[in-house]
This record gives sequence, structure tokens and C-alpha cells, in this order.
Amino acid sequence: MYHIGVKNLSVPDLVFREYMPSPKSMAGQMFEVNNVIKQKYWDTINPEPTAYVYNLLKVEADCQDLKTLLSLNTKVSLVNIVETIKTDVKSDIQTNLRKDLLIPELARGILKSFEVFLELMNDSMYQLVLKFRNRQRVPLQDLHKQWKSVDYLIERGYMFRCLGQGSKDEEVLLLPEELQHLVDRLDELKIRRDVTRNTAICKIGKNILYLYGVMKESDFDRCLDALYFNFEQNRLNKKIDLGDLSDAWNYQKQATFQNVNVVFKHYAQYSSKVKRVCFEGGSYSGYHNSYYCYYSVFDPYNIFYEQERREDLDFRSLCWSELITDRPADQKAQTMMVEYLTKQLRINPIQAQKLSEEWSLYIKNGENPTLWLNNILEHLKFSSSVQLNQLLSFSSAHFANDLNIWPLKGHTPKELMDTQLEKPHSAPQNVQASVGEVSSVDKVGRNEPCPCGSGRKYKKCCGR
Repeated sequence: MYHIGVKNLSVPDLVFREYMPSPKSMAGQMFEVNNVIKQKYWDTINPEPTAYVYNLLKVEADCQDLKTLLSLNTKVSLVNIVETIKTDVKSDIQTNLRKDLLIPELARGILKSFEVFLELMNDSMYQLVLKFRNRQRVPLQDLHKQWKSVDYLIERGYMFRCLGQGSKDEEVLLLPEELQHLVDRLDELKIRRDVTRNTAICKIGKNILYLYGVMKESDFDRCLDALYFNFEQNRLNKKIDLGDLSDAWNYQKQATFQNVNVVFKHYAQYSSKVKRVCFEGGSYSGYHNSYYCYYSVFDPYNIFYEQERREDLDFRSLCWSELITDRPADQKAQTMMVEYLTKQLRINPIQAQKLSEEWSLYIKNGENPTLWLNNILEHLKFSSSVQLNQLLSFSSAHFANDLNIWPLKGHTPKELMDTQLEKPHSAPQNVQASVGEVSSVDKVGRNEPCPCGSGRKYKKCCGR
């Protein structure tokens, strides 16, 4: 059976599900720690519990048109569909109409919205829609890995959750006849061109968030517009700086395709890799805006304020050619750690991969090492303290300081250290990524980068 609101299972199993910031973190200082998660932000796209339960319909074989399917839903469900498609297209559907008058208005609205949706799909959504080509029903159990995309389609009345005709226990996803005709008549060349463009836009946006962690939606839109404009101008290696995009609206006006931000806004609603959140602001007024964040950011609110307080640190520069790749910017560092764990500590490759992912997430989130280091080390067996010191030294040289840290605005600690070494007379920036002290490790060189990932030398950080 299809369950609504199933949690994203792509986060490594070892990562804590219920994350709480430490009292020393920015969020912890702003709020009572026990209530910080509920108070600091709310998810505007995937609230839990879901706004309404999707009805399980019993549909006759000859009654699969859109109006009939809508009539099998309650008035409350129809109103929810209206409110959802109003966020996608302009609509003047009145929800105070009687149900029999609301259904034809809603059917026209769904058809209009679905036509727009077909122009905004990326490849993963396109492959899901293709499953319905020349057939109306697809077993729901075949789509369980795409539950978020299925949620997106059902919420808008594009598809309906029904009982299969062959078995009472089988659930299927049903595409109304009118919408199936639109799918069957798709122009193959045009749709493939649109899907290729949209997939590139979604990948660029996702990788921006992989570097920065959290971005205000307005800043993100300007950044994405500028990058896409450079792509259209074949300036794939041209760097852009987030602080120098005040006239980015010109990019959107000059671009051939002007719905770049609309494509990503829809993607954020059906992708498991990014989220759209809205901060309530707490004691800080003026931050009641929408934000995008990467799916594995533990605490979007805290990351945002950690970035805000580093006023002297610019965001890492971006270019299209670096973001379009399938390899994350710091994948080399994570791969080296996996190889070290498998070869030096004889760990199973799958466990090593999960351990490396968890370790990197704690560091990228700027978490206090005193809170998570033991969680990492307890999964490892060391023959001596020398072996432990060797691991921490390797982490400092090839892993922790080579990861793109979200509180550091996408920079790696090593990049910031190199910048400071190049400018010996400039005042050092505060690049500590919200981390505390860890126990002193004798074998780490005093002039080496600190294993905690703060970006400072060991002797000036945990080695003091």
C-alpha cells in the first residue's frame, strides 16, 4: 500500500534522524533548545503530516475521465487540488462553489496546469510520465522509489490513486483520459529538447545548493538566471560572484528561455535532493522569506545565520562548467576517505561509504566535533593509539579540510587557509565552522590543518 509522507531514506542510515543543535550553536543560542526545531522553520512544500489524505478510489472500467474521477473525491480534496494548482498557474477558480459546479471549473484548471507541467519536467519526471504512454494504469508498487514525484502528481489532480480491477489489494496510479491524450500526442523532438534543458537547470540548481547548503530564494533565482544566461552565451567557464548580481534581472530578460526559476521551483517540489523552506525568524525580524536548501542540511536556519555573521567572507564563485558535472565538488576527498577506511582499517566497502558520508555531513554542516566524533570512532576498531592518530592526520590532510563547508559559504577550510597565507599582513577572518574543541591528538603536526575542519592550524585550534 502507498503511504503518504514516507521519510526520505536516501540519507545515510548512521545519521541522526532527529537532529538537535547544541546550546553553543547559533540556533541553540537564539531559542530554547528543546523547541528549536519546531520554532525556527516550517517546510512549505512537504509539511508533515500531509495537508490531506489521498482518497483510494474504486473506478469502473468505463468511467476514467477527469470529471468522473474528480466527482469521486470529497469537496475538501477538491479544494486542496484547487489551492495547489493555484501555486503553479494563475487561476480564478472559486472554491465556494457547490461540488457539482466546482468540478467542471477544476477540470479545466487541471488541463491548463498539466500542459504547463509537461513543459517544465526534468528527465526523472519525464521517465515517470512515459510509463503512462498508451496505458492509463501503472501499479503503485512499481513507483515506490519515486514517492515524492507521485505525491506531486496526485496533489494536482494529474493522477489518482485507485484500486486495481484485477485484485482488491493492488493499488494503481491512474492517469485521466484527457491527460493521457496530451501525453500520447507529445511532440517527441520538442519534449526531448525541453527535458534536456530542464534537466540541466535542475542539476545546476541542485549543485549550487550542494556547495552553499542554504540560499534565500531571491538570491538563488538571480544566481541561476546569471549562470543560465552564461550558458546561452557559451560562456561556460565564466565565474559569477553572488555579491555582484544586483542587475541579474537583466540576465533573465535577455535569455532566450525565461522560466529558469519556474523549472527549479517545480523541481524542488518533487525532488528528494532539495527542499524549499520558510523561516519564521524567531527573535530576528525581516527573515520571513523562502529559502532553498540541500536535502542533507541538518539545520537550515543555523547554516543561514552562520553565513550571515561572516560578512567579510564572500560566497565561493560559481561557473556553469563546474556545476553541470555529476561529480560533487568535494567527491575526491570523500573517495580518498573511503579508500583509506577499506585499505588501512579493513572496513567493508559499503560500511566505509556510509561512514564517510556521515562524517562528511557532520563536517559540512559545521557541527561541533565533541558531539559527533565519538559517533564516528565507535564504528571503528583501532589496534593502537598510533592507528587512531594516523586516521585523524589523514583526515586533516586529505578529507576534513577539503570538504565544501556550508557555514563557510561553500569554501573548503584549506582554500581559506591558503588565502590567508597569501595575504600575511591582512587580518585573519573568522573561518571557524561552528565547531568546538576535540581532544588533543599528539601525532597531528602543530602546523598542520586541524582535524576538526575549522580551517585553522592545529596549534591554534584544538592543539592549544
